[in-house]
Amino acid sequence: VSLSSRQLVAMDMVSSTMVTLVIWVMVLPFMAHGAEITEVDQFLTEYLERALVTRQEARSIVGSRKPWEEDVRLPRHIIPLHYDIYLHPDLETDLFSGHVTIQIEVTQPSQHLLLHTKDLNITRTELTTEDGHQVDILHAFEFGKNQFWVIQPVATLKSGKYFLLIKFTGSLTNGLDGFYKSVYTNNKGREVAIATSKFEPTSARKAFPCFDEPSFKPTFSVSLVRPTKGYIALSNMPVQKELPNTPAKGLTTVIFAKSVPMVTYLACFIVCDFEFEETFTSNHNTRFRVYATREQKHRVNYSLDVGANITDYFESYFGIPYPLPKQDMIAIPDFSSGAMEHWGLITYRETTLLYDQLESSSANQQRVATVVSHELAHQWFGNLVTLAWWDDLWLNEGFASYMEYKGVKHYHPDWEMDAQFLLLDLHPVMDLDSTLHSHPIIQKATHPEQIYELFDKISYQKGASVLRMLENFMGPEQFRNGVHLFLDQYKYKNAVTDDLWKALEGVSEEQLPIKQMMDTWTRQMGYPVLHVEDLHQGKLTIRQERYLNNGHKNKENVAKFSWDVPLTWITSETNKTSFQMFGQTEDKLRIAVPKTTSWVKFNVGQLGYYRVNYPAKAWNNFIDLLRTQHTIFSPMDRASLLNDAFALAESGHITYTVPLTMAEYLVHETHLVPIKTAFRKLSGIESYLENMDTIGLFKSYLENILEQMYTRVGWADQGTHVEKLTRSYVLKKACKNGHNQCNKQAGELLLKWIDNESFPIPANLRTTVYKYGMAAVGTEEIWGTMLHRFVAEKNADCKLRLIKGLASIQNEKVLQKFIKMATNGTIIRVQDFHYTMMAIHHNPIGSKIVWKFVRTNWKKVENLFSGKQRKCNRLVKSLVDAFTTKKELQEVKELFKKYPAKGEKSRTREQTIEKIIYNINWQADHFEDIKTFFERRGTSDNSSP
Repeated sequence: VSLSSRQLVAMDMVSSTMVTLVIWVMVLPFMAHGAEITEVDQFLTEYLERALVTRQEARSIVGSRKPWEEDVRLPRHIIPLHYDIYLHPDLETDLFSGHVTIQIEVTQPSQHLLLHTKDLNITRTELTTEDGHQVDILHAFEFGKNQFWVIQPVATLKSGKYFLLIKFTGSLTNGLDGFYKSVYTNNKGREVAIATSKFEPTSARKAFPCFDEPSFKPTFSVSLVRPTKGYIALSNMPVQKELPNTPAKGLTTVIFAKSVPMVTYLACFIVCDFEFEETFTSNHNTRFRVYATREQKHRVNYSLDVGANITDYFESYFGIPYPLPKQDMIAIPDFSSGAMEHWGLITYRETTLLYDQLESSSANQQRVATVVSHELAHQWFGNLVTLAWWDDLWLNEGFASYMEYKGVKHYHPDWEMDAQFLLLDLHPVMDLDSTLHSHPIIQKATHPEQIYELFDKISYQKGASVLRMLENFMGPEQFRNGVHLFLDQYKYKNAVTDDLWKALEGVSEEQLPIKQMMDTWTRQMGYPVLHVEDLHQGKLTIRQERYLNNGHKNKENVAKFSWDVPLTWITSETNKTSFQMFGQTEDKLRIAVPKTTSWVKFNVGQLGYYRVNYPAKAWNNFIDLLRTQHTIFSPMDRASLLNDAFALAESGHITYTVPLTMAEYLVHETHLVPIKTAFRKLSGIESYLENMDTIGLFKSYLENILEQMYTRVGWADQGTHVEKLTRSYVLKKACKNGHNQCNKQAGELLLKWIDNESFPIPANLRTTVYKYGMAAVGTEEIWGTMLHRFVAEKNADCKLRLIKGLASIQNEKVLQKFIKMATNGTIIRVQDFHYTMMAIHHNPIGSKIVWKFVRTNWKKVENLFSGKQRKCNRLVKSLVDAFTTKKELQEVKELFKKYPAKGEKSRTREQTIEKIIYNINWQADHFEDIKTFFERRGTSDNSSP
């Protein structure tokens, strides 16, 4: 520890030598007791602050901050070239040990090395030159704040290649990320432990010290130790050889082939006792396997067939062969995400990989197909070509989210995936992106908490939505050619968004300014609403403005954006789509249609990421058309009209009379997409009116629509895939709205199943029967029987349905008991805690119980999420989504104040507060509008339109 003469003079001391001596006297006791350099630095800073006016003055005397304190990013001049990793998980002690040798290249002289580590005990650090000479190390220590392992050599490192050896130990029970233990119960009732991993985005550093950033793409050689008897080891690459009785008797070291260049978060290590089914892809004869526990092996055949088929499809679509010699997929009993695209070894939660033709629902089948398709798309987008930094996360997730629809459509062309895109991606993200606390698709992030927050609807669903819009106006073949060019140019490399735009511009026959246009969609938040003026003599004028769900409030304080909008339309005269670009610099756009045109429907198929507001005459025309001949529009266009009308009423651009009158045509609607589109919005209104005197009239309004739907769909589980999804959805809505016959039937079927577990309830109807049957006839005894069957159930999808049933009993005492079960991690897996809490929350008597539990047990909940506050924040956001009072708003604010956000701030928390304020304002702004509609309409018992 030393202070320069200049710094000491700055202290206005007589003798710098004397001060140096005094400081040494103060510091030496700390050093003698093993204090870290950073602790000494902090002590000196605090000491000097007592003598100086400001922290800045104190800092200037102690010295400038070190590089590992200044920046959370790794330096660019130290590049990892290859990892040689050895890991030995001990499934009895729940610990693992290992060592890693990293070949690095130093491209300029360096006084230190930085790499990542978290929750590891590093026991040895060695550095050698390429020719084997030892490099003396002065200090090697952890800087926990930035998750760095800092290595300071005695002498400055010269440019060149080096080998860095680090030995370490860690725990397998430190959450569901990094290298961790998962446990399942086999058919003999014995608990079986496995070791598995999940690294994205920043958890590879929990398994081995590494350069844990996506811009580094080294190769990997992996060795895993497994118990010889009954276990296998899996990694990204095929097994190269096995060494029995190594490192000890009863253990086998498995050595895997060297990998292709890839990022750390794609590495995967698994030691398990699973079994597999196998096939080979048609195009390149790639070995394709799906692994599961022995008890679940019979449920892998569907995902095996889907996976191999979609792999072939993506190879053809991208025009680039799958680059690895094998593709494995594996169902992990405990898994924090839906799935993870580890290259060559994709990991899944059991509910997203396993499908049982007799026991699984159509919704579960579709979930399996879409997640498998999503993860396989990542093998090209994300794995072969990787984002340079997390601000371009959408290049991974937006593309995979869009391509998943193409993969499923190829395998199941009758599922109408193009139309379902509106329900699953477009409409949910447009709701989020209409708030003040949304964010651009390309968003800066540095701290791990900020990086995790980027894994949201904007990166996934908005990314997919703008790609869908881009493909529509480019044309599918030109879009595909541009994607191929991009992947081919950047394979095994990193890329940024502009690289994609350049590739797409390179194939555009019309020389479209892709970057100019798409920057308006990716570098600014939100989206426009297009205001259409009255049609007159075949002329229409259109203007754009930013759409916000709070409408005109504080409009002057909101950033004003404009977009390049690819405008499409059809008319009463032709179903042929017309197109014109509405440029961001244009104040207005004028278009011409035949003078005989009676209506113009913009945003055909809602392929554009924007809303359309029509003049009153046009809205009334659409209402009449839907009432009398709704099939004149496609299901997507019907859903588009409904979605826009409700959203524009929310923002105050039109009155609620428009969407509520329009939605009455639903008595004739049979298609899932418009039905679900409307009822999502109607459910939101219901939650706002819950404690207001208009709720009875509103429920009567819903009953009038649902009665005819209920009669039409019935309880027979038959029809196409989409028809089965529609039936399931309508029955749930009818029961929820208090339909007597629906709830009676659910109760009767539940009692028959309680009396006889073999009583056949179709998988598509079980959630309705379990949930609303329990609410109708549930007793503690019935609940106990269902709990017993839940514990014995092996099918993860069936267990989720039973959770909804257990959460629906109308007994607060039992619900309190169920919450305790959900927090102990034994009966209910930690991965299902959020799901369980939300299931209880959706019970009318359970919502306040859950909210009180979370507020009074925050630390307990945070510990369940392994200290990850972002997961607590997302749970709170879901729980308070329908809060409508200032008292509830204050409760949320007090909770966030008591437990401050980690990192700079939490966007999730900001969105949570904004949503409650929006709800409060909605009641003030729209209650009279709603009330007037129902008063004019009567009691909703009139004959249907």
